[in-house]
Amino acid sequence: MPVTLNREILVIENANNFDNVNAVEKVNITISEPLSAMIKINGETVNITDEPLEIVLSQQVANVAISTHVVEEINLSTETLTTQ
Repeated sequence: MPVTLNREILVIENANNFDNVNAVEKVNITISEPLSAMIKINGETVNITDEPLEIVLSQQVANVAISTHVVEEINLSTETLTTQ
């Protein structure tokens, strides 16, 4: 029984990677302390690291129930035997 479910995910990535900046050579970028991007999700502060942050927006759920019914046909016959 194939079931197809949909899932929507919001992916947030940190693009503040100054190691690979291709800036103009006359610009000098100095970082005195590590940068930490922070956002609030449902009132909770979350640090964004180098790993993408995935937030499930919606997800369908399927409840699958399988029931098996066995039907067996039984023939019952009766005979009356008389002995003398």
